[in-house]
Amino acid sequence: MKQKPDIQSKKHEERKPSMMGVYDFDALKLMLASSDEILSWSYGEVLKPETINYRTQRPEKDGLFSERIFGPTKDYECVRWRGVVCDRCGVEVTNSIVRRERMGHITLAASCVHIWFLRSIPSRIGLLLDIPVNQVEKVVYYTGYIITNVDAKARAGVLKELDQEYATKVKQIKAAKKGDPRKQDISNLDASFKKAKEEVTGLAALKVISEVEYQYLAMRYGHMFDAQTGSEPIIELLKRIDLKKLYDELSVQYAKTKVFNKKIFQRLRAVRSLLNNNIRPESMFFSVLPVLPPDLRPMVQLDGGRFASSDLNDLYRRIINRNNRLKKLIELSSPEVIIRNEKRMLQEAVDALIDNSARRSQGMKSMAMTLTRRPLRSLADILKGKTGRFRQNLLGKRVDYSGRSVIVVGPELKLYECGIPKVMALEIFKPFVVHELVARELAHNMKAAAKMIDDQDEQVWQILEEVIQDKYVLLNRAPTLHRISVQAFKPILIGGLSIQIPPMVCSAFNADFDGDMMAIHLPLSEEAQRESREIMLSSLNLLKPSAGIPITEPTKDMRLGLYWLTAVPVETETPQAFGSPAEALYAYEVGMVGLRDQIKIQIDPALPRFAGIKDPYLVTSVGRVIFNNILPAELPFVNSVINKGLARKVIADFISLLGVERSYEILDSMKSLGFLYATKSGISWGMDDLVTPPEKYAIIAEAKLKITQNNNQFAQGFVSEAERKQKAINIWQAVEKTLAETTVKHLDQNSPAVIIMKSDASKANQLTLKQMATMKGLVTDPSGGIVEIPVESSYKEGLNSLEYFTSLHGSRKGLVDTALRTSEAGYLTRRLVDVAQDMVIIEEDCKDAVGRVILSCQTRFGICRTCYGYDLGYNNMVRMGTAVGIVAAQSIGEPGTQLTLRTFHGGGAAVSDITQGLPRVEEVLELHPPKGKGALARHAGIIAEIEEIGNEKIIKIQPTKDRKAKTGRRSKLGSTLDEYPISINLDTLIKEGDKVEAGQRLSEGSLDIKDILMTLGKRAAEEYMIQEIKKIYNLQGADINDKHLEVIARQMFSLVRVVESGDSEYLRGEILHRSRFFALNETLKAQKKKPARAIQLVVGVSNVALAAEGFLAAASFQNVVRILTEAAIDGRVDSLRGLKENVIIGKLIPAGTGLDKEPVEVLGVAE
Repeated sequence: MKQKPDIQSKKHEERKPSMMGVYDFDALKLMLASSDEILSWSYGEVLKPETINYRTQRPEKDGLFSERIFGPTKDYECVRWRGVVCDRCGVEVTNSIVRRERMGHITLAASCVHIWFLRSIPSRIGLLLDIPVNQVEKVVYYTGYIITNVDAKARAGVLKELDQEYATKVKQIKAAKKGDPRKQDISNLDASFKKAKEEVTGLAALKVISEVEYQYLAMRYGHMFDAQTGSEPIIELLKRIDLKKLYDELSVQYAKTKVFNKKIFQRLRAVRSLLNNNIRPESMFFSVLPVLPPDLRPMVQLDGGRFASSDLNDLYRRIINRNNRLKKLIELSSPEVIIRNEKRMLQEAVDALIDNSARRSQGMKSMAMTLTRRPLRSLADILKGKTGRFRQNLLGKRVDYSGRSVIVVGPELKLYECGIPKVMALEIFKPFVVHELVARELAHNMKAAAKMIDDQDEQVWQILEEVIQDKYVLLNRAPTLHRISVQAFKPILIGGLSIQIPPMVCSAFNADFDGDMMAIHLPLSEEAQRESREIMLSSLNLLKPSAGIPITEPTKDMRLGLYWLTAVPVETETPQAFGSPAEALYAYEVGMVGLRDQIKIQIDPALPRFAGIKDPYLVTSVGRVIFNNILPAELPFVNSVINKGLARKVIADFISLLGVERSYEILDSMKSLGFLYATKSGISWGMDDLVTPPEKYAIIAEAKLKITQNNNQFAQGFVSEAERKQKAINIWQAVEKTLAETTVKHLDQNSPAVIIMKSDASKANQLTLKQMATMKGLVTDPSGGIVEIPVESSYKEGLNSLEYFTSLHGSRKGLVDTALRTSEAGYLTRRLVDVAQDMVIIEEDCKDAVGRVILSCQTRFGICRTCYGYDLGYNNMVRMGTAVGIVAAQSIGEPGTQLTLRTFHGGGAAVSDITQGLPRVEEVLELHPPKGKGALARHAGIIAEIEEIGNEKIIKIQPTKDRKAKTGRRSKLGSTLDEYPISINLDTLIKEGDKVEAGQRLSEGSLDIKDILMTLGKRAAEEYMIQEIKKIYNLQGADINDKHLEVIARQMFSLVRVVESGDSEYLRGEILHRSRFFALNETLKAQKKKPARAIQLVVGVSNVALAAEGFLAAASFQNVVRILTEAAIDGRVDSLRGLKENVIIGKLIPAGTGLDKEPVEVLGVAE
């Protein structure tokens, strides 16, 4: 075959290399593309709606999968030939991967608007033309006409003619004889003249009129104005706009406004963005539509020979069909009404491709659907939500070399080891085993090696043992609430099919052995293995990052064993004496003394262990000597019974003494001791150990008598229904308390149940024992209230049908609440991660003069080491590159599952409904106006009056300075009063006549953080916020260090609003980041220009995340369409500073070992 030069392939050769290196850029810019730019991306025009030929199974020429446009479907093969540049079919013979990146285009027969720039709020097209969006929509969808031009001369002529006609008619009426019916027409004539004049003067450019109005006006004044419908007139009007001139006019208008004018502000911003980025407004309309590369909208053949296709292909097909039909209609010079309808349908097809769900939200009937009435997934839908491109594919990736199995306990495993089933390990380490088999010439090639593995050859197991020697694997238990939910372990091969884990890591993973599953992942590269070994190893993660307390500690049986070992059940006045601890141990081994007998040992005060003990003899037990032998010699001798609190203190002491690296061996010894002596103790208990107190029935009978008396009082009208119910509940609660104490009294103090309870080995307490042995007691109903009829039986006795039914409500509510709480807490964590993800330790010292506090750290785009201080997870100075924002978000989110979900309703009218638990945390972090809001004095003054009106109390303050109050009214005295309405249920903290200072609390209730910021300033607002959140967590026993809350608070106070522009380009009312604002002012001062002025804002976490400097992080959080629309108009640049942005584009995150050691900018401005 003779080869001819191919124009198509030459065009391709001139282009730049197709696959751009991932590391070739350090910023991303989003811009609005013009039609010329879209054409420059395209490799050819798609003319046909066909996809794949059903006979040949090859793409149709010029169709949506055309090889001529998008490249070959098979590597280096054209439609007919192989290995040559084909002159027949015009396919460039190249790698088939180009089908992932080559775009095509469709030349539209009529321009169509981009729905985002028309519909998003505020509408960008509406802003530029200063027309309401619904009016623009009428024109674009051919239901209204827009006046594009009015001939002023013609209008003047028409008005002159009207005046003349009116004067003539008036003369005729006046000249008419008496009794002539025309005499009566003067009032009608005035009305007609007025209407006609209004019609003529009302005709103005950019006015939108309906079809009926247009027909009427065109007949009467058609020579005077031009009006059109569809996209063309809007494009024409946009082309006429002189952006520079419009910007100057709007700037003058905005400067004149004293009050913030939102409309002018939005118009000014839009015009400024277009000017700065050299974008023409008509680019918001398509004349050329880009077509996505075919491999991004694939078509896959199913088993039955049918094809499964991406919805985008259907959407493109609709556009191509309508576009081709419109071209044909225009060629045939069809009637205008038919062409117009086809243009509208084409516009709707383009809308459906870009954002099909936006059409639904606008109540459009023509939402694109499949034959089964399923809405098609458009480009916007592909980006949005949990299953969208951002969250599903770019931030949540699936990985090879992973497994998943049920976990079981491995008591003999060391803290850093985990047991992996052989068959699972063989699959996960397969590439390494294959490599070794080929390298040792046991297999000729990879296929033979894979067969050996499948056959489970004897040599394969040997090689597997060797391969895993220096490898570490990651274990993860979902839900991954904090950093230590993923840890590295050294794999040990075991039989069976379950993963074995050491018992002491359960707390970190929040795992138990009742069927929990864990996922295993193999880090492949040497760098990843090194990070697993040196950073993520379980023996290095002993402390909880949120509070710095040990999380790897003996629990359950281990705690029981240590308690039993160190307890001394009987104290004697003359304990046996020994010359040294070693002598006491020998005596125990030969049977001279018992393990838990009280003994005396002679001590050496010179040893660090016994330093500070003046008495030469120490009264202790052999068990305690055994326990102390596993502890470091530098620690003081622990001469107490080991329970949960003491064990945690001992662990914390030796971790701070030895460091995390050396502590795991002692923890392993504690585990072994605990298990050994739990076994030796022989403790077990059954139902017979629980004694039901004989007094139970008498106590219950007495309570029932009181209940009868209470009911009689209600029947006689002495008490209300609410009081009767409350008294009944109080009676039964008193009974429960008495029975709980009685149950414990009847137990033998050496019984197994008591020992287990005292050892903290389980969560058992007096109430648990009471429910098991005596009575279950009061239960809750589905709304969380208390059912007044108690369950009198205990679990030992068994519940009857009615009791069982009564207690069902509470049990079900518990399960439902737990499920709801988990999702709520997960959403809270997600918002916190988004707001703080770019907070990383990026420099040594910011040289802050105010104080070493995270809140006032002067580092831009992160925090400095000196201000952050200690890393609680490792008990040493924080390392460079630590992602402290993520740690903070996890530390606040992880205990969120323990918080209550409900608003507590207090009994009686005196107690208000106070929001607590998770809703209160959300209220504070999202800055919702608090329920039961307390009052804060805005100004100093004297309490004039406290008045009760309806369900409100109104506190009135006479300001000490003579000024007009913001929310005041004239009092009888003639001056103004400040008024503060509060709920009638809240107690006031002041009385009439008291003097109050600005910022003083006037009542109980939660304060609004915005009020504190306005009255007392930034630091007071930050401190209040931190204290409020800590209070909620402390109520649930969850300890969170202040620094995590400070990191989040820093972000919430990171925005400012410009109040004076100075010589900057920012507008009054514009919101921007503090760091950017300070940097801008520094530049202006250096140039001897007037700096801008701004006020501090406090913003809820969701809004801070959406206001992120980079559009990638914000778009992958929420409101994708709004963020991307704004970014495209603003020409926003994402500098890829945060973690999410880098994950999205496939780079290493700028944190931890991936942090670039580049110099960092410092604000250099004291707060």
